[in-house]
Amino acid sequence: MKKSIDEVISSIADQIDRLKFIPLLFLVFSFLILLIFIDDIKLGIEFKGGTFIEIIGKHEIQFKDGFDYSLEYARDTFGNVYTRIFIDRFLNVSEINNLVSYFESIGIDRDSVSIEQISPTFGREFFKQVIMALMFAFALMSFGVFLRFRSPIPALTIIISIVSDIVTTLAFIIILGIEFTKGVFLALLLLIGYGVDSNVLLATRVLKEYKRFKDGYISAFKTGILMTITTISAGIALYTFSATKILKDIALVAVIGLASDFIYTWFLNSYLIKKIITKRRRKWRY
Repeated sequence: MKKSIDEVISSIADQIDRLKFIPLLFLVFSFLILLIFIDDIKLGIEFKGGTFIEIIGKHEIQFKDGFDYSLEYARDTFGNVYTRIFIDRFLNVSEINNLVSYFESIGIDRDSVSIEQISPTFGREFFKQVIMALMFAFALMSFGVFLRFRSPIPALTIIISIVSDIVTTLAFIIILGIEFTKGVFLALLLLIGYGVDSNVLLATRVLKEYKRFKDGYISAFKTGILMTITTISAGIALYTFSATKILKDIALVAVIGLASDFIYTWFLNSYLIKKIITKRRRKWRY
């Protein structure tokens, strides 16, 4: 069995020049989605403003005032159930009082209701800070990769792979209609870290530990596929069994990003690294 696995990976390494078209097509498709539909991305209430209501216990809620809202049920580690309501706009005092009166009319005690509001201005400012934090994290990652290899070329291939991963993940967020929430932001940060791990693993094995590209690729691929499968399995389990929206967002985006990272790391970045080894004009400091 071990030999057959090595043969499959060896075949992938031999076909890497052809397989590069798979991630390139994904990347072109993802860029087109972002260019055409970037304005259609859905922001969570923490970024666009809105009202979040949490009620102790499980309740059937039906507003008659025409609110555009979503409802979910969550369970904490102690088994307590909560009803969570997300309203897509900022409510005034009169509307909040009407909501509280409605809750009381269906038997919900006022003390069991928690209402949190985020103004649109604060939401937009928070969104700008999140984007800046994401860019800062990416800049630190790029600097760290450069220090690791002491050369711009292998560091650049890793950065290209991670940028492609983020672009494709954002494209699928738009396609699937996933709200850009704090959970999605956390998932993107995790993807940057995971993408660095898998790409540095590949570059280190190929450029430092093995003299032949195929030997380093096979060694790195066997480790990388195990990392990807176990992490995706954990993400699927988290999405399946989680009762909270933020954890479901993290799990879904993480699974999409991990699948994208697999394609870009082992097909695109591998191709770029192979060309560095086989066609470089001068000796780079690896």
